[in-house]
Amino acid sequence: MVVQRRASEVPSTKILAAFEATGRLGSAVRASQELNVSHTTISKHINALESRLQIKLFERHGSGLRHTKSCQLIHQSVSE
Repeated sequence: MVVQRRASEVPSTKILAAFEATGRLGSAVRASQELNVSHTTISKHINALESRLQIKLFERHGSGLRHTKSCQLIHQSVSE
């Protein structure tokens, strides 16, 4: 059985790019520099994705971010 999703259910490429870069670099600041957007934009994209998925993707720490187990699985798929 094929499950079709409406376009509104799939996160935007901007959100996915912010997630991928943040996960790979371990920092919203470094992701913002790489993607040439503000740190606030990256944070909003990550928060939007966490809200949409209803899971926590990163554990925030003073010097950076750590992946949750859910994040590791999703990041691997997005990165491919």
